[in-house]
Amino acid sequence: MIRTLVAILILFSINFCKSFESKTKKDLKNSPRKILFIGDSLVISFLWGFDKEFNQKNSILAENYGKVSSSLVYPKFYDWHKNLKDFLAKKKYDYAIIMIGANDDKGILDGNNFFSFKTEAWVKVYRELVRELIKILLDNQIKVFWVSLPPMGGSKKFQENMQFINRIAYSVYLEEDIEFIHSEEVLGNEVGEFTTYKILNGKKIPLRQEDRIHLLVPAAKLLTEFIFQKILESESKTN
Repeated sequence: MIRTLVAILILFSINFCKSFESKTKKDLKNSPRKILFIGDSLVISFLWGFDKEFNQKNSILAENYGKVSSSLVYPKFYDWHKNLKDFLAKKKYDYAIIMIGANDDKGILDGNNFFSFKTEAWVKVYRELVRELIKILLDNQIKVFWVSLPPMGGSKKFQENMQFINRIAYSVYLEEDIEFIHSEEVLGNEVGEFTTYKILNGKKIPLRQEDRIHLLVPAAKLLTEFIFQKILESESKTN
């Protein structure tokens, strides 16, 4: 009697899992994951990894909302907070992937007050700019993945500035219901520092463009796979 009952339960579990898996695939086919990409030119170069083939294979509708030369600290050029609110009033998304900050190592003009980069006042204002951007997305029921700026080439000062901005973004992540993705795990060397290439399976994979900032297509594809795995992990936690 007990053996029969166990067998029935096992059979039920197998059929349930198959049914759930089939339903999930069917749901994704009818309603693909809608992903919005937010940021400066770095997120645009990264978006190359989410090409047509990858998106079709993984049931993704990807939309580029990157703005070249944009930043959070200079809204006169592009006001991310205002424009994102207006944009989301017309469209719905499941996920937002943010990579921004490469142009943020500047002072902030807040009303009549100017705050120099890295000062305590600057950090306080910048944290709120990051938090507000996240809040706009969360208020629209969008799952947020904040991607750290990759290790940069160029001057030591520039590299340190980018790491400083990453630390601020990470400190906000610790207080918000979002995911934080460490891009250096994919785009850095063995200790997470800048490198122009990686050796994978015996092959030399070029990562960065000549400016030592933006990504080449192979790097974009590596980061894409990495982030998509994080999305799948997030979905498995909620299912």
